[in-house]
Amino acid sequence: MDIRHFITFKTVAKLNSFTKASKELGYAQSSVTAHIQALESHMDTLLFERIGKNIKLTAKGTQLLEYIYELLNAYEKIENLKYEEDEPQGTIRIGVPETLMLYRLDSIFKEYKKNYPKVNIILANTPSSSLVESLHKGDLDIAFVLDHKIEDKDILSYDLIKEQMCFIFPSDFKDISLDKMPKDLSIFFTENGCSYRYIFKNYLKQNGISSDNIMETWSIETIKKCVKNGIGMSFLPRITVYEEEKNKEIKTLPCNSNHKELISQIAYHKKKYLSPALKTFVDLTLKDSKSWLKF
Repeated sequence: MDIRHFITFKTVAKLNSFTKASKELGYAQSSVTAHIQALESHMDTLLFERIGKNIKLTAKGTQLLEYIYELLNAYEKIENLKYEEDEPQGTIRIGVPETLMLYRLDSIFKEYKKNYPKVNIILANTPSSSLVESLHKGDLDIAFVLDHKIEDKDILSYDLIKEQMCFIFPSDFKDISLDKMPKDLSIFFTENGCSYRYIFKNYLKQNGISSDNIMETWSIETIKKCVKNGIGMSFLPRITVYEEEKNKEIKTLPCNSNHKELISQIAYHKKKYLSPALKTFVDLTLKDSKSWLKF
């Protein structure tokens, strides 16, 4: 068996498609098919059920996938042995939601790339709700998560800071109260999968606050601009509106709801091999986060 066969199998399983796997891997589809057939011949069993154009893992395929994660992790360790005494290099795949990328992590990436220019960083702008699953699948090396405390026996996580949440209103909004909102003021929700979107929706529901005037966007910058321009109100981590609040471009109202705390965390799978590139990144993050702005 060639290591490429296992990488191909993992990719097909992740994407549930031979065609998509061939595009991601840069192989001809016939090569992807040949890799899977070679594995099935070696295992003397079907690894995928093929029903029309749809495929899914068989029970044996699901079992094999668990071992492949371990095998590829060990392979990565072997590949990194040559770098252990040298300057960190290679590639690290980092999952991070927009909130943390824009408002917490810029100094970390700036210092890291200055000190370790040979490390290639691939960023995946991913909602917090999907990040832990991506760590389990091995699609990411590490992830920054803004959510409730991660409780997963297979994931190691470090708390970086507790994020204060707040409601935000236009600067000329006189009665800062959710139950006195003008009907022409839109309520802005962040995208599905965003941890604080659901806190906001539940808060409105629990307090009997409803509105037919809803707008939704993935972009925090868009939400802030719309609020500043008097179009609507929203619910965001306070760090995201710190400058606007300081400059009196918006008004804020602290959230006194009894929701679980939202914590910015860095996480990785407990079986993940921390290459020199990864270890230095984690260490730098833990050090830098001690100086983050708190409220």
